[in-house]
Amino acid sequence: MKMKSKFMCLGLVLTLVLSFVGCGFNEDKAKADSNQALQSFFSSHKNDEALVSDNDVNKVKDYVSKNFKDYFTSDFMTDTCNKIETGFSTNPLMFYISDNFPKDTVVFKNNYLIGSSTVDKDNKTVTYKITNNLDSIVYEVQMKQEDDKWKIGLTPSFWTRAN
Repeated sequence: MKMKSKFMCLGLVLTLVLSFVGCGFNEDKAKADSNQALQSFFSSHKNDEALVSDNDVNKVKDYVSKNFKDYFTSDFMTDTCNKIETGFSTNPLMFYISDNFPKDTVVFKNNYLIGSSTVDKDNKTVTYKITNNLDSIVYEVQMKQEDDKWKIGLTPSFWTRAN
């Protein structure tokens, strides 16, 4: 009976150890899943697709909040809505007011190529270098998990020129 108890305890300990080993941050899975999420975001709309027919701040914020909640972390959504309110400035570049459409039309840009990535295991993020097809400028975008989904996250260098 004592031998049976020892084997059961050993089996339990082994099961616990194996379950904890599987809980680590898997870099390869993080890269694959975050890349897929970023590609999904860029393919959610056509390049130069009109999002809102005028640049009314509330209409644009409503559209972004409803249609991009699965792609943006809550922090990045807040930052994006703040940037929209202040006139789009340079963040985010995926929205802009186009002269090629009816006046003040807000359009979606997806003409980016996803390049190399860097994984930060401590912060559990993946940062991608993306290149704008039109002018070959390289930007950085950080992906992080929120609600078990990879999303575009708020970073100090988001959408800034990378060196």
